[in-house]
Amino acid sequence: MTISAPAQSTACVPPNAAGAALTPSQLAQIESAGRIHRLVKRATRTAGASAWTMLIIGLSAGLFALLSPNLTSLLTALALCAVGGVEYAGYRGLQRADPDAALLLARNQLFFLALIVAYAIWQMVSFSSAGVKAAVLPDDVRSQLSLMPDLTTQIDGQIDHWGTIANYGFYALLIILSILFQGGLALYYFTRRKHVAAFRLATPQWAQKVFEIANR
Repeated sequence: MTISAPAQSTACVPPNAAGAALTPSQLAQIESAGRIHRLVKRATRTAGASAWTMLIIGLSAGLFALLSPNLTSLLTALALCAVGGVEYAGYRGLQRADPDAALLLARNQLFFLALIVAYAIWQMVSFSSAGVKAAVLPDDVRSQLSLMPDLTTQIDGQIDHWGTIANYGFYALLIILSILFQGGLALYYFTRRKHVAAFRLATPQWAQKVFEIANR
């Protein structure tokens, strides 16, 4: 009498671990998961590019702040590095197909948008044309123009008028572009969350491993 060997569990073994071809059902699962994964992968690439861009800009701003110490420059560099760091964390989360990573990325972009808007409003409110006047008409030049007070007054008036317009126009444009870009990117991440969640729910663990290895 022969004793048969105990059956080996294959729950955690990939379907083709023994060299067998994938079944039509398994191929269909991979194909379905692949369609969703392409959306997730595109979002991952976007987050990665955004993270590295922010970190490079933040580190560059930090070096500039060290060479020319300034509180505003230092705070700006720290904020950019913080946003870039969170963006990188979200990027790594998307690589693991974590739905919460998409939500983190969206909130990070909204936080960055709030920082930009606050900075732009502060620059508009605190603008003074005195610095521009000092750059255009230094004290030595102004003293030479002392015999032509009407000309000096005219130049100062033009600086007050156009300097204010240029300042408000630049920072208003910055706010509009930031709403379009950061706001649009936040909306994009929000919409990717459902795709990441669908990939996690609809894709077997063994198939997720296939895509994880393919992304390395």
